Amino acid sequence: MIGDPAILFRKEALGSDVRFLDLGGEWFRRTGLPFVFALWSLKRDFTKKKELSEGLRNAKYRGLVHRPAIAALDPDPEFALHYLTELIHYDLAEEEKRGLMLFRESLGKMKLGPDKEIKITYY
Repeated sequence: MIGDPAILFRKEALGSDVRFLDLGGEWFRRTGLPFVFALWSLKRDFTKKKELSEGLRNAKYRGLVHRPAIAALDPDPEFALHYLTELIHYDLAEEEKRGLMLFRESLGKMKLGPDKEIKITYY
């Protein structure tokens, strides 16, 4: 489970014998690097990278501005605002990029990654 369903389930399971494995926490414990759960990616031959990147970035900024209103719609608005403002990082800083590279290397060692080299470009 990830996202809202996982948060809700964890709250409902408080005090029970249900055990949880926090993938982000486990990755950080093992590597000292943050885990990137999601990112935008495009094929190399996609021709409108700049335009799409700009649109997605604008959507992100609009969402960031409206976090209090978004949190107010949640059954637990105080927790939701904390989650949206303190627990989620919306940009890839150097630590996140290092974590992504280590994840890619790990997939390669286990022969789970793509056969060809992936080029990463940030727009």
